[in-house]
Amino acid sequence: WHAALSILELEDASEAESVFCARTIHVLLRRCVAKEARTQASHAVFSDDEWHTLRDRIFSLTRAYSIKAIRTKSQHARTTLTQLALATSALACKMPSWEPMGIVSTLLSTFGQNDPSAPTDSKLLCLCALLALLAQEANCRDLSIHPARRECVLDGLKAASSDVMKVLEHLALSCQNDASLISYILEALASWAEFSNITQAFPSVIVDGAVQIVCSSEGDGQHSSTLKQRAANATRTSLSQCIWYRSENLRGLLAQHMATLRKHVMMHNKSSETRDLITEILSALAMEACREKEINDRDVNPYA
Repeated sequence: WHAALSILELEDASEAESVFCARTIHVLLRRCVAKEARTQASHAVFSDDEWHTLRDRIFSLTRAYSIKAIRTKSQHARTTLTQLALATSALACKMPSWEPMGIVSTLLSTFGQNDPSAPTDSKLLCLCALLALLAQEANCRDLSIHPARRECVLDGLKAASSDVMKVLEHLALSCQNDASLISYILEALASWAEFSNITQAFPSVIVDGAVQIVCSSEGDGQHSSTLKQRAANATRTSLSQCIWYRSENLRGLLAQHMATLRKHVMMHNKSSETRDLITEILSALAMEACREKEINDRDVNPYA
C-alpha cells in the first residue's frame, strides 16, 4: 500500500498507473484486518497510526483527483476518483477508531463547505461520488468485515440518512445538468433508500427529476440508457417508502408520480426500453403495497 499511494501522489503518474493503484488500495482495504495476527497471507494488518496515516493520504488524494478530473475533463481521472471514493468508503467501514455515528459528518466536513483548498466543482464531484458509493460499500458482501462492525456502521449511516438527503438535494440544485454528477446523485439516492428511512427528509426535487429522466423521449439524445436505469432505480426505491406512511404530502407525491408514469407508459412514441423501465417501477410499487408489513411505527398506515 505504501507503493500504491506513492505512485498516486506522483505528478507524472500515468493514467493506467493511477487507476490500477487506486483499485489496488480499494481491494487491499476490503481485505485488511485490525489485529496483530492475520488469518490469511493476503490480508494486510494495520496499526492504529497506519490507519490514520492511510486516511489522511487517501483524503488528500481524493481531493487532488477530483480537482484533476474537473480541470482536465479526463475520464481516467474520474475513474481513479471513483476507486479512491470506494477506498475511502471501505476505510470508513473498517477503521476501528472511526466512530460509525461520525462517518458521514466527517466526510461532509472534510469535502464540503469547510474545505477551503478545493474549488466548488471538485467539492460537488467528491461529495457526489462518496455519498453514492459509501452506502453501497457498507452493504457489499465483498467487504471483509466483522458482522458487529458492519451493523454499527449501517446504524450510523441510517442515523445520518436525513442529513444525506438534504445534502443530495443541495447537490442536485447545484450540479448544472452535469450528467456524471446527476448519475452519482441518482445512484446515491437508490443506495440509501434501499436500507434507510428517507421519508423524514424526502428528496422530492431529485425524485421529480428522476421521473422526468425515466419518461424522457429517446429522440432527444439527452439521457443515456445507464442514466435512465439509475433514474428508474432511484424512483422505485424512493417511492416505495411513500406507500406505508400516513403523510398526505408523501402520499400526494406517490399519486402524482404514479399518474405520470401510467400516462407515459401508454404513449405510442415511447421506446420499449422506456416502457419496460416504467413497468418495472409500477410493478415494484404494486408488490410493495401487497406484501405484509410489520407495524412498529405510529406514522405507518397498516392498510396502505
